Amino acid sequence: MDNANLKNDVFISCRTDEVIANPTLKKWIDNLKYFLNIILSKKLHREVAVCTSFDLEFSEENLKPKSLRKIEESATYIFALTENYQDSGNSRAELEAIFKSLEKTKRTNRFSRIFKIKHHPIDAAHEPEPLRKIISTDFFIPNAPVDEEKEDSAEFYSTQTEQNFWFKIVDLAFDMKNVLNALSGEIQQSKIARTVFLADVCTEQIRNRNIIRRELIQHGYKILPDRLLSTNPLMQKGEIVDYLSQSILSIHIIGEEYGPTFKKSTLSYVDLQNKVAAEYYERTLKDKEDTRNFSRILWLPPNLEIKNERQQEYVQQLKHDSEALAGADVLETPIEVLKSTIQKQCETNAQKNIKQNQKKKRKKEEKDIYIVYEKNDENNAFPIIQWFKNKNFPVALPLFKGEKMKIIDTHRKNLIKAQGILIVFNSNNYNWLKSKLLDILKAPGYGKTNQFLARAIFVDSKIVDNVRKIINKNMEIIENICENEDKFAHFLKKMNIHD
Repeated sequence: MDNANLKNDVFISCRTDEVIANPTLKKWIDNLKYFLNIILSKKLHREVAVCTSFDLEFSEENLKPKSLRKIEESATYIFALTENYQDSGNSRAELEAIFKSLEKTKRTNRFSRIFKIKHHPIDAAHEPEPLRKIISTDFFIPNAPVDEEKEDSAEFYSTQTEQNFWFKIVDLAFDMKNVLNALSGEIQQSKIARTVFLADVCTEQIRNRNIIRRELIQHGYKILPDRLLSTNPLMQKGEIVDYLSQSILSIHIIGEEYGPTFKKSTLSYVDLQNKVAAEYYERTLKDKEDTRNFSRILWLPPNLEIKNERQQEYVQQLKHDSEALAGADVLETPIEVLKSTIQKQCETNAQKNIKQNQKKKRKKEEKDIYIVYEKNDENNAFPIIQWFKNKNFPVALPLFKGEKMKIIDTHRKNLIKAQGILIVFNSNNYNWLKSKLLDILKAPGYGKTNQFLARAIFVDSKIVDNVRKIINKNMEIIENICENEDKFAHFLKKMNIHD
């Protein structure tokens, strides 16, 4: 990796004595290390270094200096949790060392370097507190019979459990690949242009959600939420809005069940997240400052067998609720069609947002030219204004209609923003000219923080001598000579923009 301090790509933390005592766990950790090394090496096109808790040495539950360096020199961390992980002094020492190491980093999203995995279901109370909000990659099948977990893995991909292991380790490897690339500077993380919000689902749709998530990650998209959501509906709403503000698309999957509900509430996570996303979409339409392309997809798998009366009512209501469907493409298609639609929508939104960001960047870098003239001199100013506009130079103009204070305010704002100022003067109103020259001097008092790159006065050749007596040496004189096609060349050169 480019960062010389990060010599290990992956560190896998586990409770070693518990793993040794359980052959199934030992095989799981060994396979995890072996296959993760193979997949990451292939995806990153280089050798990958993976170490585990078995590579560490302790002295009375304290890490020896060499082992501490192993942790500090690791790019990513996997916590392979078991029921008694946090009861081990050695494991607690590893956890503390890892978080202390992360605190030293200047990188903003430290938690992106932490991954949590489970071999079998574990109650949250048995998890170390710092890890509880991190989303777990579960290597077990929910509600699967115990005898399906085979200890002999000679035929490694033969059963559903073993296939699940393979899918999960591939998912984990892709997540880690993106983080490792970001750490090495090859990609930038958290780019809105390639971020998708994938809403929670009811139990029977977890598999479909995983398929969609896997597809998106393998195409280089970042998936949110990347941490566990709050179980408080008000707090979760705020978290969802924050995630949506980072996303170009939200995906909502409706299943046969209404889904888990909040405590002391009849509202489900699935329902809340859809409603919040619909409200968010409506708000982005009204927000002129938010020019992002954001859209939603609501998917109802074909042939849903909804036996729950409440869910039947919810789905029927949902199909006819314009507010809940705001901004959403409602699809009742096979999952392959859904994947294709998601990919197209993501690419469309991503490209639009990239162009929008480029446009914003160009606008930010544009150097406005403020063309100042008297109201009764519009006829003389018009050809000059058109010349600049035809050349696609950004032009600011004075305001002549409306309230007096608004006219003055517009003039001052133009002075603040402009990097070049061109006064068009073709009359004998020298007091007006003096007032505009004085305004240029006053511009810092109005709030201008940068200097004018170019200052010029476009003047009729008949009065040029009188004008010279008024202006200072910083003001360039451009005589109104029609034959001179390059009359603005020097002015533009000072602004470092070219015709």
